[in-house]
Amino acid sequence: MMPYNQMNEISLADAVRFVVDNRGKTAPTEKIGIPLIATNCISNAELYPTKERLRYVSDEIYANWFRAHPEPGDIILTNKGSQNGAVCLVPDPVDFCIAQDMVALRADESKIDPLYLFAALRSTLVQNRIKNLNVDAVIPHLKKTDFNKLFIPLPDKKTQETIGKFYFDFSVKIELNRQINQTLEQIAQTIFKSWFVDFEPVKAKIAAKTAGHDPDRAAMCAISGKTAAELDQLTAEQRQQLAATAALFPDELVESELGLVPVGWSVSTLGKYCDILNGHAFKSKDYVTEGIFVFRTKNFSDSGYSERLSDDVFLPRTFCDSHSKFLCRPFDFHLVMVAASIGKTAVIFPHHLPALRNQNMWCFRAKENFSSKIYLQHTVSRIVKELLGWASGSARSFFRKGDFQQQMFLFPDSEILACFENTALSTLNKISTNNLESAKLSQLRDSMLPKLLSGELPPLIPPMK
Repeated sequence: MMPYNQMNEISLADAVRFVVDNRGKTAPTEKIGIPLIATNCISNAELYPTKERLRYVSDEIYANWFRAHPEPGDIILTNKGSQNGAVCLVPDPVDFCIAQDMVALRADESKIDPLYLFAALRSTLVQNRIKNLNVDAVIPHLKKTDFNKLFIPLPDKKTQETIGKFYFDFSVKIELNRQINQTLEQIAQTIFKSWFVDFEPVKAKIAAKTAGHDPDRAAMCAISGKTAAELDQLTAEQRQQLAATAALFPDELVESELGLVPVGWSVSTLGKYCDILNGHAFKSKDYVTEGIFVFRTKNFSDSGYSERLSDDVFLPRTFCDSHSKFLCRPFDFHLVMVAASIGKTAVIFPHHLPALRNQNMWCFRAKENFSSKIYLQHTVSRIVKELLGWASGSARSFFRKGDFQQQMFLFPDSEILACFENTALSTLNKISTNNLESAKLSQLRDSMLPKLLSGELPPLIPPMK
């Protein structure tokens, strides 16, 4: 494969046969309906658009307002705003429409391989070319009329197909890990809500006792989500484990400051069991290219976990000695407590450590008298979501630490907490492992892509297993 300066190129205008462009206007939105994907949903780190902070459109608007809609395999390219140049694929099936400040590109397969075009648009070479075509220094903007000025390397068709498949296969594996993590997180949240918010095992016992049935068996059904008949299909070991968990829950609710709670569980303030630790305003003049990772609010991902970025900053390792109180610990839970990202939370992964906590965030860390830090994470996260109205201030919104310290906190039975902690920690470790694998795959994919495009590496990439 020949190097860049000897390779044929094709303009983006010539590489596509159709562009879905919704005229840069804001579609009328509704509270429910068909998801409207905005630029915040498009990222070069994700294979497909994410569905975060969505708006919706009605069926009528979907059918009549838009000029056209994306089709599976189209390439979404943001062309205005801070996300300018971000690229995602359109999945199959398509269950959304796209907002302004982006287009969907339909590749001309007679000229270019669609997956290759997707990979090339994400390459450093083409991303830099997109930035160089920006027409506004304040709000980055790639005009559709400039697509004929955006050139893309065009190797032979076989090489295109090999590079496109290589990039896509790696991205699919990363996407699969993301989906698995999302499912694991949903399972953990479901258990937390069932046990500690809705008290389903306790209520099942109460109902069974009133009806003259076996309370523990009813609790086993509530904990497992299975019917009595389905319980009988489990192995003896599975039933024994479920029975042991069910036996931990009481069969009575009593009044408390938080309303009805299981008997034997206590209510206190969050400050009694949790320290709320500040970050530090590290100075940019102290940053180095390698050393201790500085965990900033921009490293808070929409998934609720720490995320490493291409523009991460570091401090000399000697800073650990004088700033040890700002060192993060594995699975520390953090909250953005001020400014535009207020309310965002992130659990830091062990493989991102050592790390020093930056300003504009708090770390909620369980005290020595409280062993379940994951229960704490879910509790604080729930508080943040329910009571975001605490944020106040004239110039910018912020949380007050005292409000959190005085928030009422439900302290369950210690054996139930230990049971939940073991289950949740196992889930969190799996999420962390998947995240680490995805980070390695992403690094390998993104480091090899420019070498493949430039011809430095021959495109002989075996398919991923």
